[in-house]
Amino acid sequence: MVAVPTYTILIYKSFFAQIEANKIQRESLTKQLAITQAQQDFNILMDIFKQIKKDYDSLFFTTGNREYKVKLAVARSKRVFKDDPDKAKKQSFMNDFRYLVRVFSLLIEKMLASNVSKQDKDLMTNLFLLFYATKLELYVGNLAKICAEKKIAVAFKNAMNKLIDNIGVLKK
Repeated sequence: MVAVPTYTILIYKSFFAQIEANKIQRESLTKQLAITQAQQDFNILMDIFKQIKKDYDSLFFTTGNREYKVKLAVARSKRVFKDDPDKAKKQSFMNDFRYLVRVFSLLIEKMLASNVSKQDKDLMTNLFLLFYATKLELYVGNLAKICAEKKIAVAFKNAMNKLIDNIGVLKK
């Protein structure tokens, strides 16, 4: 039997302890990276939401030499849709509104699929639902209904319906 010097055993134990310490440190770094990534995702999602609200506030409808903000714009565009559907399809307001709705819908999908903490997801869900209920719901419903009645602007109607579906997912 060969005698093993004591220092060899100590060296082995110190290497083993270092390996365990490295494993613990790696797990800690992995957790910290996940937390940092989730926080970055939250910040990006909130920045996009702020931009959507800013875009909504600057949305207008032009006819002749008059500009209408969203409330009046939807009412005015309803009349334009009824009078001349082709003219309404060409209005930049409708394109801008559809863009806003699609981006908001995509934002909801990205938030639901993100690794953001449950607390942050709950906060964003409440903010999104409040924004939809107070700013978009009436107009989305009205414009989707007009598109369906006139059988026009299928892409526009689809964008409205997609948002309505995503809002339904948030409400669950």
